[in-house]
Amino acid sequence: MILGVDQGAIISVNGGKSWSSWYNQPTGQFYHVSTDQTFPYRVYGAQQDSGTAGVLSRSDYGEVLAQDWYSVGGFEYAFIAPDPLHPGVVYSGGWYGSVVRFDRNTGEVATVFEDGQKYRSAQMPPLAFSPQGPSVLYLGTQFVLKTTDGGANWKQISPDLTGYVEKVEKEGAAGPSRSRPPAITALSPSAVQAGELWAGTSNREVYLTRDSGENWEKVSPPGLGDPLQVLYIEASHHDPATAYLTVGATRESTPPNILRTTDDGRTWKTIVNGLPGNEMVRVVREDPNRKGVLYAGTDTGAFISWNDGESWQSISLNLPATPVTDLQVHGNDLVISTFGRGFWILDDITPLRDITGEASAADVYLFPPETGTRVRWDNYQDTPYPAETPAGQNPPDGAIINYSLKAEPKGELTLTIYDEKNVEIVRFSSQPPFAEHLPANVPDYWFAPAVALPKAPGVNRFVWDLRYPAPSALPYSYYGELLKYQEYTLADHAVPGETPRQQPRGPLVAPGNYTVELRYDGRVLHQPLKVELDPRVHASQQDLLEQRDLALRIAHGMKASYDGYQQVAALREAMNAHHERSKASNAPTDAEKRLEKQIEALEKGTRKEPGFGLVNRDLARLLFSVENADQRPAQTVQAAVEESCDALNRDLRKWQELNDQEIRVINQTLPVVTPATSGCTP
Repeated sequence: MILGVDQGAIISVNGGKSWSSWYNQPTGQFYHVSTDQTFPYRVYGAQQDSGTAGVLSRSDYGEVLAQDWYSVGGFEYAFIAPDPLHPGVVYSGGWYGSVVRFDRNTGEVATVFEDGQKYRSAQMPPLAFSPQGPSVLYLGTQFVLKTTDGGANWKQISPDLTGYVEKVEKEGAAGPSRSRPPAITALSPSAVQAGELWAGTSNREVYLTRDSGENWEKVSPPGLGDPLQVLYIEASHHDPATAYLTVGATRESTPPNILRTTDDGRTWKTIVNGLPGNEMVRVVREDPNRKGVLYAGTDTGAFISWNDGESWQSISLNLPATPVTDLQVHGNDLVISTFGRGFWILDDITPLRDITGEASAADVYLFPPETGTRVRWDNYQDTPYPAETPAGQNPPDGAIINYSLKAEPKGELTLTIYDEKNVEIVRFSSQPPFAEHLPANVPDYWFAPAVALPKAPGVNRFVWDLRYPAPSALPYSYYGELLKYQEYTLADHAVPGETPRQQPRGPLVAPGNYTVELRYDGRVLHQPLKVELDPRVHASQQDLLEQRDLALRIAHGMKASYDGYQQVAALREAMNAHHERSKASNAPTDAEKRLEKQIEALEKGTRKEPGFGLVNRDLARLLFSVENADQRPAQTVQAAVEESCDALNRDLRKWQELNDQEIRVINQTLPVVTPATSGCTP
């Protein structure tokens, strides 16, 4: 048997005695979306018959898991308003027109408003904090109410905006088929004009106050009738005279209907050109950073307008076909709620804001990148969650770099990152070199794809992980022996489809100013890139520079020890080949036997006198210790690094002496190399 419910689909194969879970399906039915101002920010919404959700937009565990999600106590179709002054305090619509306040510190859900006999609420009474006065919370009933003390007291600041004359109803007459008396369904306080507040109702009335409710002006657009109601009002973020009205129905789909005013509601213009004619528009929002950029959610997806609604086009991209019920622009992200596919976030919408005639006409255009935040993408150190664990995706790990190409280049496309001294940090190519990998002790589905620059016509996106290239590492096991396969022991970045194959990863760059260079068919483009520290971290810049410098020393030492090991291994192979050729006629000389022991000491060594292999192993472990948190390396960690670097220097000196003094003397056919001389010193 298959049962479809608001939470998803469940299956029974034993006549209903037991059922499968719905917790493995991204089928959340959300009515609205809101975000708070923390870092990382949380996304809030109320679900059909599944309560409320507050979920992190970015997890510290590499993917968004169940522990990143909690209920905030509201009713199924409630508006949710996080308190901008008190992180962790969230207001939601509750049962029967009430308002509740959730406090994450205690987990308590307190009722702070009941409508009683005096107030009349819509099915989804709007809640909104004032961007001008963050202690002011507005609530819509048939009146506009406000509180400035967390709901202890509410003040009526409007008359009945619906014009409704209440009828006497018999007790028990309410039901799902009975229409509700009209009430306020939308509130939008202005972000640019103090005292300005727009209100819309279920019976299609629109009101505007410019003096915090002292006086209200009716500015309803003409020609609207049943079953339409005001779904949302969006007060412009750029012009106090401009607002956008979303008009539709709640229990059926109607043709698209968006209205715009630029004269305080005296006139309204329909702006639906380019939207599907058979889909209802459920919400419209304005970009707070660029005037004229609008976003809309319809019955099947998301749309954008670059000309204040005069024309629209789809930006659904990889979004499944689903009703988009609400949108919010949070910083550089576009956050949406859907009715059936949960929450989605379009990360870094700066290219949408920056698309201009120049960008569209150019053969190649490098968009100015937004600030990259140095965040620990995955701090989870326990057994990794398997691929079948329900999880949301984390934002990209690093700085997002966007560029547009009019046509696919015939040759190589390269992107290079330089530091403040114009020293190259790392270079990427659309033609990455072929890399052979040892067999792994985990399935291939864990690994991220090979890093390569995309070069498709149109806008391309590449993510730099804010790291130097990965150091050269030998495949040592947890127990310390050299393997013929790659053992993945640490849970660092162990997320299915996201795990770097080459480990340990390269050192992180320090916060600062960098330059992005894109080369395309002989043209060179540059843009500055700023890197900032995770705002939750309080390490000083000097701490982070010392951490970076020590990590770079380790990486340099790993390269020297890796190369030294390979050189010594090549000598061993040559010695073995020589012995194989001459074993019938000549036994190894004492000098050759002595050389073999010296080779073994340089290759492996002992705990007290480690050879190149053990030095490389130990430095790889120390790189993780140095890099696993944003802090100045502890004194014991620094001392351990110095021990390994000293051992490396001793090995390099011995290796140099062998090449200079003994190898050619023992046998002229053996290879002689020039060892590295700098050890851990870049």
